[in-house]
Amino acid sequence: MLIKDLKLLTENSYGYVLLFFDIFRKTSKDQNSGYISDDYGEWIVISHNKELMLVANLLIKALKKAGVKDFDLYINYFSSDERIKGLVSVKGMAITRENKRSIDIGSSMRSVIKNDGFVIEDQPRSISNICNSTFIFFNFILLIKKGKECKDPVKLLLPPMGVDPSEIPFSLSTLFKIIIERNIRAVCSLNEIDAGNGTRIKVTATCRTESSFEVDKVKASLSYFSREDPKLFTKRIGTREMEIGLYMQQLNVKSLIPLLWNNFSEQLRC
Repeated sequence: MLIKDLKLLTENSYGYVLLFFDIFRKTSKDQNSGYISDDYGEWIVISHNKELMLVANLLIKALKKAGVKDFDLYINYFSSDERIKGLVSVKGMAITRENKRSIDIGSSMRSVIKNDGFVIEDQPRSISNICNSTFIFFNFILLIKKGKECKDPVKLLLPPMGVDPSEIPFSLSTLFKIIIERNIRAVCSLNEIDAGNGTRIKVTATCRTESSFEVDKVKASLSYFSREDPKLFTKRIGTREMEIGLYMQQLNVKSLIPLLWNNFSEQLRC
């Protein structure tokens, strides 16, 4: 994960990041921290990274050329290569109220980038109608030589602790499995994941660990998706095995969308 030019430092090997404050834009009086928290998760407001701003401008142009008039742009993952100038990877989503069923953002991107660079790879993307909105997910590897920067600050995903945004999109079960595993540093298998009526999630897992572990990191990570503190229970079931039970009420379903993309479960209702 090459993110030198975004000035992000990894806190651990699992993609959770610490941030240098000089990449933040101080916005309105209630957003002076450089963070935005909304229905779709937590985001870093960036206005000082040239490559990211160039990419954002190209994405906006490509979406408009594809026929999307009114949308909000979010970047779920961005990295720039340390050795090849202008080589970037970007994953993200645009959210619109327009009823769109098919959009060829790949062709639009190849058209708008023209002499400013190349589309090296147009990876799997999708359109989903979720929560009364249309979500356009994209995944590009680009080589940018020049171009105009985006005028507005860009929202970059700050994921839950333990989640590496380069791995997006996840399935629901994979997402919760890695959150548990990486925050307790153990190998786990999910026994059950129940989204119920879409307002709560229940997870049970069996993890191989010989020692006790702190549950605070898991609870802190899972609180990303819930409006109240998650409940976590542990039980030793063998010398090397621990059973873990998680329960979250008042689930913020929309916060799962940037991580799941079109893997959004039918069990999860807005």
